Amino acid sequence: MGNAQPYTFSWDSETTHEGITYPVDTLDRARYASFLTNFLIAEASHGGYVLNINAPWGTGKTYFLNRWLINLKEEHPVVYIDAWKQDFSNDPMLSVVSSIISQLKEFQPIEAKTIGNTAGKVGGFIKDIAPIVAKGVMKKATGIDLNDDGEHDLSKADGAMLGDIAAKVTDKMIKNHNSTLNSITTFKKAIQEWIGAIQGNSKLSAPAFIFIDELDRCRPTYAVQMLEVIKHFFEMDNIIFVVATDTEQLQYAVKAVYGQGFEAQTYLGRFFNRRCTLQSVSKSQFITNFITHKFKLTKSVFEKWETWPQLRGIDDFVSLINQMEQVYDYSLRDLEQLIDKVIAVILISNKKINLIFLIYLFMLHDRDKRNYAGIINPSKLQISNTVDTNNLEPITHQVINFVDKYVFVKSEEPFFSIQLKDLLSEIYNSFNEPPHLREQNRRKRAERFYDRASMGSVAYKKHLLLIEMYKNDDVIDDYKNWVELAVSFDA
Repeated sequence: MGNAQPYTFSWDSETTHEGITYPVDTLDRARYASFLTNFLIAEASHGGYVLNINAPWGTGKTYFLNRWLINLKEEHPVVYIDAWKQDFSNDPMLSVVSSIISQLKEFQPIEAKTIGNTAGKVGGFIKDIAPIVAKGVMKKATGIDLNDDGEHDLSKADGAMLGDIAAKVTDKMIKNHNSTLNSITTFKKAIQEWIGAIQGNSKLSAPAFIFIDELDRCRPTYAVQMLEVIKHFFEMDNIIFVVATDTEQLQYAVKAVYGQGFEAQTYLGRFFNRRCTLQSVSKSQFITNFITHKFKLTKSVFEKWETWPQLRGIDDFVSLINQMEQVYDYSLRDLEQLIDKVIAVILISNKKINLIFLIYLFMLHDRDKRNYAGIINPSKLQISNTVDTNNLEPITHQVINFVDKYVFVKSEEPFFSIQLKDLLSEIYNSFNEPPHLREQNRRKRAERFYDRASMGSVAYKKHLLLIEMYKNDDVIDDYKNWVELAVSFDA
C-alpha cells in the first residue's frame, strides 16, 4: 500500500498484534482511520500535527488506535505510548523520548551512530530543561536557602543585599533560559535526524505517528505536563501526535491543576490542531463487545449456565442486562463492573440462579444500600414481606420484555412484558414464605396470570413464566452471600 495513493483500510476480519486479538470492526471505524491518515499525511510537513481522538470511556478508543497503528506500521514509523502505565515516572518527556527510541531502534542502521548521538543529545536536553524551582535557584546563586513557607530571614536583609541577590538570580535565570532554548533546538534536530535515518534505512516513509493513549486516566499534573511536552518540544515537521482522551474527563484534570474556575476547554484547544470525536456505541453494543472480547462466551456456554430465565445465547444475556440497567441508567464503566460481578457469581455457583433478582440486588447495592439492606434483612428496616415499591421509585415503570423461548410457548404473539416491580414482588414474597406453604402460595400467585380461555394469551405466558421461575429452590441468604462476595473486590 504505497502512500502515493489514498489509504483505504479494511477491518473486516480479526487480527492479532503483540499477543492481543482485535476483533472485526463492527462500528465501521476503519473509514475514520482511512480519512484521518490521508488528511494527516497532507498536513504533516507544515510543522507537524497534534490530533485529539475524543470519545467517552468504553467506546473503543484503544481498539481504534491499535487497529489503526497496525495498518500504519506497514508504511510509517509508529510509536504507541500508554500514558497511564508510565505516569509513575513523573517525567513525561522521558516517557515520550524513551518510547520513541525503544520502539523504533530496530529500524536503525546497524553501522550508524545516530541512536547514540540522539540519546546523548536528549540526555543533555532533559538535564537542561529540568524545572528551575525558585528556592533551588536562590540557593545555588546566593547560598541562601528558603524554607518551605518562603519566610526565611530575607526580611532581615538590607536593601544592598537584596539588590545583589536579585541581580544574581536574574543573571542565573537568563543563562538557564538561553541554555534551554539552545537545548530545544538541538533536541528537535536530533530527533528529526534520527527518524530521517530510520526512514532512509527502511521502506518506512514520513511522517512518523506517535499515539498516546489513556491520558485522561493519568494524574492531573502528569496529564497536563504531557500536553506541554508535546506542544513545546515535538512541534516539528513530519511528526504527528494522536492523543486519545475522554476530553470531558481531561478537562477535570486540567481544573484540578489550575482551579475549578479555569477555562479548561480553551486551554486544551491550545494543544490540539483538531479534534475528532468517535461516534458513541449503544449500551447493547457495548455489552455485546465486552462479553465477547473479555469472556469469549459461546452459545454452548450460555446453554450450560443454570439460570432463570434460561439463556439461549449472548443476545438473551445482553437483552436482560440492557433492560435491567435502565432502572438506574448505568454508565458504561459501571455496566462493565456489573457484568463482571454477575458472571463471577454464575461461574462460582453450583445452584440455579434467578438472574433478574441477582442483577437487581447488585444494582441496589451500588445505588441504594438502604433498600438493599431492607430486602436482604427486612427486620433492619421493619419492611413487610413485600418489596417497598414506594421507596424503590426507579423500578415503578420499568418492564421486562420476555420472549417465548424463555417459557417454551409458541404463538402468534412472541413478546410479552411484565412490570419489574410486580416480578420482583413475586420473587421476594416467595423467599419469605414458610416452607410448608411455599408451593401452595406460589401456585396461587401464578394462577392470577392464568387465562384459561386463551392458552396462547399474554396472561397465560406469564402464568407459565412464574411456574418455571418457582421451580428454583431459592434462598435469600444465597443471594446475600453471592452479592457480598462479588462486591468485595470492586474496582
